[in-house]
Amino acid sequence: MKASERRQEIFEILCDQRHATMDELANQFNVSRRTIITDIRELSLIYPIYTVCGKYDGGVYLSDNFKLGKKDYLTPEQEEVLNQLSSLSTFEQREVLQSILKKFGRRSY
Repeated sequence: MKASERRQEIFEILCDQRHATMDELANQFNVSRRTIITDIRELSLIYPIYTVCGKYDGGVYLSDNFKLGKKDYLTPEQEEVLNQLSSLSTFEQREVLQSILKKFGRRSY
């Protein structure tokens, strides 16, 4: 895989999950942590990507207010209502609600 392809995939992961650790990315792409650091440095020149040091909340983040293209995200209140509805729904309805949360939510479900 070329560096540009890997960086594009890293960016897509961050758009979907909003957060990843350097080690997770290194393992996923079977490259060194140093390679991921270089990739993140390059991506941060283009996109609002930042890193946080720390064992539990450290890693690579995509700014909360960044939206790729015209993708809209749910507000925290909307996410909470969908989660509440999910607990009262049938299995099929719950799967639909979870797919909405996954596609438009700010967190990974």
